[in-house]
Amino acid sequence: MHRGLLRDAERGVERRATQLRVRSNAGLETMTVIDLAQAKAGREPHLSGAAVCLACKHEWVAVAPVGTVWMECPACSLERGRYLGAVNVGGDHWHCQCGNDLFRATPTGMYCPNCGEWQHGF
Repeated sequence: MHRGLLRDAERGVERRATQLRVRSNAGLETMTVIDLAQAKAGREPHLSGAAVCLACKHEWVAVAPVGTVWMECPACSLERGRYLGAVNVGGDHWHCQCGNDLFRATPTGMYCPNCGEWQHGF
């Protein structure tokens, strides 16, 4: 008998033409149930990087789905964790004349913390 068919027979699987039939094996085999929502979430894009808790100042390497704002701190269990670095998404980005692309926002506008120049949008 072919090895693949032998293994199928041992597992209680019979193959006939295009049909596949599974016999009960007296409950000796176990099945795994997959949570489809959890499986889908596992395939969505994630970010990873250094994070800090704004409550207890604990630092760790976090992994979270894209768009997550607050993360649960592994030390104090509060949802006060944030990524330490900036995240760049695709598309056009504003750059200061000095080359900096990170800015400070104030009620009167945005300025470059590198050279102090006020920025005037796209």
